[in-house]
Amino acid sequence: MPRKNVFPIARDCLNLAKLKSLERFGDYRIHPVLDFKDVQGEHPPADHGDPEPGGTGDRFVFGHQGCHHHVWDFPVSCLLPILCDRFGVPSPSLESVIKCYHKYWSRIVQRKVAPECTPKFSKVDLNDDQALSKIELDLPFWLKPVKAFRSQLAFKINDERDFHGSTGIIREKIPRFSKPFDFFLERVATPNEIASAHGGFCIAEEVIEGRQGALEGYV
Repeated sequence: MPRKNVFPIARDCLNLAKLKSLERFGDYRIHPVLDFKDVQGEHPPADHGDPEPGGTGDRFVFGHQGCHHHVWDFPVSCLLPILCDRFGVPSPSLESVIKCYHKYWSRIVQRKVAPECTPKFSKVDLNDDQALSKIELDLPFWLKPVKAFRSQLAFKINDERDFHGSTGIIREKIPRFSKPFDFFLERVATPNEIASAHGGFCIAEEVIEGRQGALEGYV
């Protein structure tokens, strides 16, 4: 049988070594698409050209006769739908991915389809001096950027002092997430209520209890 093509997105040495450790690694031809360092920064390479397979001397159309995969979360997961759309590879749309990633947008959708399972929440403008008074939630609550990574910049707010201390830290560090996220937001049609909540906004959510689970991967 001909070897299958695998296109790792944003490769790094650790995960490429894991891929090579697979028992049937010889059944696949690996064609890395971008290095991890290439997808960092304010402007991810959404218009990247045809992938250049390292070490094979060939050029393949992305996704041809094989599959793509990625192990990194944001921004790779938002870059992937753009690549798939460009090369005609089946994939969730960029809009559907962002609906899941944008904490405020996803809560609005969840409230419409499963209100009984959706915690109370409120949009938070970090540049509004009266932001705390506009949050219609009882203390304590969680304060999070509308997009971050691995719960970074998420704070449990117990009182006014917590709120002001946390917003100061978030304002300083949020550009790392907000600028690349806004890059992708500009590429989808957003409803009016979402258009005003760009990557520099936060969401306040009531504290919930229960067993926690996470989706680690899917095929």
